[in-house]
Amino acid sequence: MCPVRGADLQTAALSLRAARAAATLALALLFGVLAPGEGAAADAAAFEQAMQGQSPAATIAAGRRWLKDARYDAAVTTVEQRRVYAVMLGAAPNASSLRDGNRLAAELVASESRALGADSVDRVPGLYLAADWYDYAGRYRDARRLLEQAVVLIEAAHGPGDAQLALPLRRIAEECLRDRRDADIAHRAIDRAMALTLGTTRDDTRERAEAFAVRGDWEVVFGLPPAGASWYRAAWQRLADSTWFGRSAADEAFGQPVPIVVDIPDKPFASLRRDPDFFAAGVVAFGFTVTPEGTLEDIVLRRNLSPTGSVPDPLEKALRQARYRPRIQGGMPVATPDHGYEVRFERDPRLRPRKASVGPIDQRY
Repeated sequence: MCPVRGADLQTAALSLRAARAAATLALALLFGVLAPGEGAAADAAAFEQAMQGQSPAATIAAGRRWLKDARYDAAVTTVEQRRVYAVMLGAAPNASSLRDGNRLAAELVASESRALGADSVDRVPGLYLAADWYDYAGRYRDARRLLEQAVVLIEAAHGPGDAQLALPLRRIAEECLRDRRDADIAHRAIDRAMALTLGTTRDDTRERAEAFAVRGDWEVVFGLPPAGASWYRAAWQRLADSTWFGRSAADEAFGQPVPIVVDIPDKPFASLRRDPDFFAAGVVAFGFTVTPEGTLEDIVLRRNLSPTGSVPDPLEKALRQARYRPRIQGGMPVATPDHGYEVRFERDPRLRPRKASVGPIDQRY
């Protein structure tokens, strides 16, 4: 018989606890009610496990019950509540509208401000989570506002030169790029991020390479697209020279074009609000070539299963105005043919205007 170490026993005990909590939560969900305190007693990991395979609506409803019960359980930490918010926000993109996610993001920020204090640096991970949602929802200025709060909190806690500022500063620049606004703010943010002294860990190396790449993105969107090539080479070289990555890993990291800004218009999905067929499920897909300068050429309609023939036209116009980070191989931006953009939309029985659901990006046809 093999000896059992103490660590193995501890791991087994934790797994059993999580399994029991998940089972309790699953039964409560099955009957549609959680007794006071029962949802909070099940930890966030158990909640995550119980929500696997559940519908988006059920996940969000169960998460709200969990959070309600957590108010009465002093043992539930802010970190656990944040994990439950993360599960609900992960389900929100598959819901019928963006309003659930917008509401959850706002609630997360407000609840952590009350629980931790408005000036607490411990709020930063929650601000990042809410900013992720707003970025997905196309609310770039709201995302930037939260990232700017994170910068203020980190500066107050650790000083203006702290390496933790690299992430929110880079992301502020990215939000400006996606919104195609405030070029000066984006420039200052990314330059400041690149001026920070980072360590030599794998994550630090990747973060610095990404900062260089975002500086190249700035040239593609706001400056001179050919000037972005030198920054892309610097980003690639940062990984290629690192013992953590190397040349092949650098080629792989930059082996696919990345959309910087693609403005999918709402209008074609809202202009015929009274026509139920307009909101039936459909798919529109385009193929194109991403040039070394980040523009799109040779745009071709590959598939049109939209309920009205007018939908592809504004989408094609949006793609002609889009900007991409090109594929980088051997340190040089190169053209990438046969890439594409797919937009999916589903039946909306409420017949209300909403954003399209954007599907896989850079999918080959």
